[in-house]
Amino acid sequence: MAYQFSIDDVAFLASPDGAAALDSAAALPLTDASLLKDLPALRKHYGSSDGALVETVRNRRRAADKLVDADRLLLTDIALQQATPTAVRTPGSRHREALPGCRRARCDLLDRCRVTRLRGA
Repeated sequence: MAYQFSIDDVAFLASPDGAAALDSAAALPLTDASLLKDLPALRKHYGSSDGALVETVRNRRRAADKLVDADRLLLTDIALQQATPTAVRTPGSRHREALPGCRRARCDLLDRCRVTRLRGA
């Protein structure tokens, strides 16, 4: 089962201290084979944030071939699985730029965004 991020986890990971912790964690292998060796070092320095650090680093690594700037994202395993690869999303980006009020990434939602924008919502 995937790690369940708490609000405190997200606040930490998004902070300057969390960014530094993620850099430190990214320097470790964090593979299935090395995890038992890597976790004590993370726990020693970052306490209960170790799970969030491991999950974030491992998800970023998996996302590297799928998403631009994956090394800057905070994402769950489920979000990564469901994310549309950047290469697929990019061609439609010019359509989203034509709709400044629309922040949806999926092309099938553009019509709904257009209607919402025209209604002023």
